[in-house]
Parts: sequence; C-alpha cells; structure tokens
Amino acid sequence: MTIRTTRTICSWCGRKIERPRSHAKSEFNFCGIKCLREWEFGIEPFLGLQTIRKRNRIVKCEWCGKNFRRRNYRKDRKQYCSRQCYLEVKANSRKRNMITCAVCGKKVWRPPSSVKRTKIQFCSAKCCNESRMRRVEIRCAFCGKPRIKVMHQFKGTKRHFCSKLCAYLGFSGENHPLWKGGKDLYYGPNWSRQSKKAVRRDKMCMNCKRRNCRLDAHHIIPFDHYGLENYVEANRMENLLTLCDSCHRKIHFGKISVEPPQSLAKSIMSLQLEAIS
Repeated sequence: MTIRTTRTICSWCGRKIERPRSHAKSEFNFCGIKCLREWEFGIEPFLGLQTIRKRNRIVKCEWCGKNFRRRNYRKDRKQYCSRQCYLEVKANSRKRNMITCAVCGKKVWRPPSSVKRTKIQFCSAKCCNESRMRRVEIRCAFCGKPRIKVMHQFKGTKRHFCSKLCAYLGFSGENHPLWKGGKDLYYGPNWSRQSKKAVRRDKMCMNCKRRNCRLDAHHIIPFDHYGLENYVEANRMENLLTLCDSCHRKIHFGKISVEPPQSLAKSIMSLQLEAIS
C-alpha cells in the first residue's frame, strides 16, 4: 500500500521535505525532532519569526518574581516558574486557624480539618508526647473526691468522675441534663391484683391477638388523670386493657392506638366523661 505524499517546507530551517498529505494539512511542518524543539524554544529562528514570538513569551513568576519563558497557549491567569513556587502559594492561600498549644501555650496555625478532628491541640509531636505523661488533679463531679488523671484522658469533657459508679450516678435521675421530673410507677396497693384479673379476662393482646407472650395491663384513661389518691377508680377493670409488651410500648410512644372491645365501650365513655368533668 502506497502512501500519497506532498512536498512542503520545514517551518524552522526552510528545507524542502515530503510529508503525507494528512500531515501536510497542518499549519506547521518540520523536517525532524531537532527543528521541532528549536522552534518550540525559539533558538535563532530562520523562518516564521513572528509566529515564534507569538508562541513564546517572557513572564514574571507571581511568587518569587523571577523572569522565565512560557508558551503563549498556556493561558493561566497566574504564572509560576516552578512547582515549588506553586506549592508555596497554595499552602499560604489556604484557610488556617490560630490555635494555642495545650502544653507550652505557643500559638501556631492549623488547617480547619485538623482543628475539627481533635479538641486538644499541640504545636509539635514533642508537646503531644509530654501531654500524655502530664498529670492533673481533678475533683469528682459527683462525690467531690480528688483524683489524678493523665491529661489525654480529659477528651474535652466538662465533668469528670473518679469511678464508673460515680459516672453512672452523676448522669442518672435529677443529675441527668435531660431530666424532666420522672414518673412514679406505683399504681396503688390493689394494682397487682387488678392487673392479673385483667390478663385472665382477656387472655391475649387486644391489638395483635397474640397469646404466648408476656401480657401487661394498660390504663385506657391514664393513671395521671386520677392520681394516687383515686387509685381505686383508676384501677377498675373497665379502665384496664391487656396488651403485649411491644404493643404497650408503641401506645405510650404514640405510634399506634387501640380500640377497646365493644363490651367495655360504654363504661369507658363514662370514665372519660368523669375524667373531663
């Protein structure tokens, strides 16, 4: 298979050369790699001087101020003479936060990612290692007993405890930040007897109809409406409904609602009217 060629002129040295027709259609043609490299860097041009001057220009580095040659077709807004200058500009242009070393108190700059990762900041690995061996005396937030702790055990917490028992008691009951007053689970002296009667009466969960499971008695009108003084009225059989443990929990969280049987509907309506009045 013969390749059709055409005669053209080297864009650098001016020699007559033969090139395939597909290559000759380009704007610039060269007789060899040497002419191509000399044309790119602009060394003693023989032909096409205006073209070379357009393609190569001398620019100033944005970081160090050094003059260097750059191709014109690289239309970067900011020019740098080396990768080192580019990396230095990139490092200085990042957002950084001023932090204080927890050991020596020295102020250093850190990127936001490292500040978010840990609450206690250090200026160097030496200070970090010293903090692990540094001991501080603290007082238990529950019993007030003094205890010596290593600094890295603080982990940014505000309350410290001397033992697991104190930590448990310090976050239970009224000491818990989400405490809302609590709830008394005592429903009167007859609650045990009445709840067992309600379970024997229904013999299954009135919502899911399960039998072979744990069954509890549920107050249709909540016990809080009556109070502990009127426990006899609150624990009447007409106000009790048998539910399994799962359905009982869902009702108290408001996920489901259970309709009482028709035999108890009239007595329940009268109880609701009494509670409203």
